Amino acid sequence: MQRHLLITAVIASVASFSAPAALSQGLTTGPDPERQTGNDEQSAVERLFEDENERDMIPPSEFVEIASANHIAQVAAANAALEDGSRELHGYANEMSEGFAELNAELAVIANRYDLEMSDDPSLVDSIQNVLLEIREGESFDDAYISHQIDAHEEAIELYRDASRSANQDIATFASDKLPQLQGYLQMTNALHEDRKSVV
Repeated sequence: MQRHLLITAVIASVASFSAPAALSQGLTTGPDPERQTGNDEQSAVERLFEDENERDMIPPSEFVEIASANHIAQVAAANAALEDGSRELHGYANEMSEGFAELNAELAVIANRYDLEMSDDPSLVDSIQNVLLEIREGESFDDAYISHQIDAHEEAIELYRDASRSANQDIATFASDKLPQLQGYLQMTNALHEDRKSVV
């Protein structure tokens, strides 16, 4: 799906950018060169672990932009489900719409504090609605929406996990505090998916 591919591509580009940037600047956390004992192998291992940690630390500006885009897309998808989905989906869609709107409002407070740019691209709304309205052969709108939701929640959880290790304490705290909420959404969506499978 377009939204799935977009978020995945952006996250991948951020991850691939972090390590080369750190290496090009000579950033390592091995022992102090003046105190090294000549154990170059151990130093290389320590640098490798540090490079791995750096790749997990998404810059605050990237997190705010990607997360806010995710929130906007989730609200748009939920609103589409309220219009085109079955009545059985309405309670779930309402919770997603309200929940992600609240997440975006809280994130906006942090973004304003650090002068970070939130995503406000109107095309996100059109894109997500178009994706959900392109019902695949043999699949109902409900099934398309739920399938999209599983992917979207998994991506959001991965993004928030990365951000929970941010050097920006407000971003790290926000991401850590909201992870259980997102994990709960994924569990709820999986349960909804299983319920629909059992009825068929």
